[in-house]
Amino acid sequence: MTSQYVINTNLENFAAEVLVNSNERPVLVDFWADWCGPCKSIAPVLEQLAVEYDGGLLVVKVDTDAEQDLAQQYGIRSLPTMMVFRDGECVQQLVGAQPANAIKTALEPYMPRPGDSVLPGIEAARATGDLTGALAAVGEAVDQDPNDHRLSLLQADIMLDRADTKGAQSILSQLPVAVATSEPAKRVEARLKLVSHAKDIVADDEIGIRFKQATEFAIAREFEESLDILLELITKHRDWQDGLVRETIVDIFSQMDSDDPLLKTYRPK
Repeated sequence: MTSQYVINTNLENFAAEVLVNSNERPVLVDFWADWCGPCKSIAPVLEQLAVEYDGGLLVVKVDTDAEQDLAQQYGIRSLPTMMVFRDGECVQQLVGAQPANAIKTALEPYMPRPGDSVLPGIEAARATGDLTGALAAVGEAVDQDPNDHRLSLLQADIMLDRADTKGAQSILSQLPVAVATSEPAKRVEARLKLVSHAKDIVADDEIGIRFKQATEFAIAREFEESLDILLELITKHRDWQDGLVRETIVDIFSQMDSDDPLLKTYRPK
């Protein structure tokens, strides 16, 4: 069995055939050698996967005897070694002959999904303020692919745009543990807490009014304005509402990328 989606590569072509192609679909690189029995046994499994995914997966084979520099560059010590590349980076590694199901499990998080084509439209509707349309579109996408948890998290986040904390909490509570503990899920959970505080805190004094302003800025992702208010409050009211100001600052930090300049500025403060 052969497939147009199974190719051989070398050091010269590796960047184009693996790194560049991985921006469009996952690329499974099979480091093998002719003398390696397990390599030969797994070869038809990889060809079958390439046929089964029908263009959704590219299998690229590297003969480590012929391409020793390439094998050394990627630290290959045992054969077969399979590496999954996505968006120019190695995201998974499998060592030794693996059954087809194990390889599929490793590939699954990186395979193209139906949601890929609808996400830009949903985000565009959300950006223009059409939250009703965005929520309807993401709900339909979730129904079509309930295991695409990117969509579920986006659905919960759009609900929070509408201050629907119960709906967002319901979605978060149904996520698998591995997803619920991921960074994207933690960001949505932190935003849920911010929206809840904005709804629940009674702004009947100066502290409450300022805190509510800070949470509203944070919900709108205007983090600098929010943090300025919270840092002002924490210097004088550290123990207000059992340390809620500090907790809110931490929740805001958890929504930022690790290289966000604001994080580097405000965390030391």
